[in-house]
Amino acid sequence: MAHSIKDIGDLNERSRTILRQIVESYLSTGEPVGSRNLARSLPMTLSPASVRNVMSDLERIGLIEAQHASAGRLPTHSGLRLFIDGLLEVGDLSKEERAQIESRISGSKNQTVNQVLTKPAR
Repeated sequence: MAHSIKDIGDLNERSRTILRQIVESYLSTGEPVGSRNLARSLPMTLSPASVRNVMSDLERIGLIEAQHASAGRLPTHSGLRLFIDGLLEVGDLSKEERAQIESRISGSKNQTVNQVLTKPAR
């Protein structure tokens, strides 16, 4: 990882929005998301090229990944962790709910991204 991102607040607003859209898209479809589709679904006006630039930055710091060069992007374990930690900071969760989510994430090293998110997303 080129940069150490410890908090979702360490990302600029554009990067946070794009990461959030990638995670939400992945959660709803289970598929990688491409820059063109992402640009269409963003709450701001960005070209697919601008989205690709941000995605490249997010990939470089290890928050998203591609299965191959021309594929859409998926959140990595680190990206999901950062996203979920961000939800925990702003969400109104009880201590028990927070501990339950933390436990599931920390015990997920050998699980797929989909398996990790299925339980906390519910």
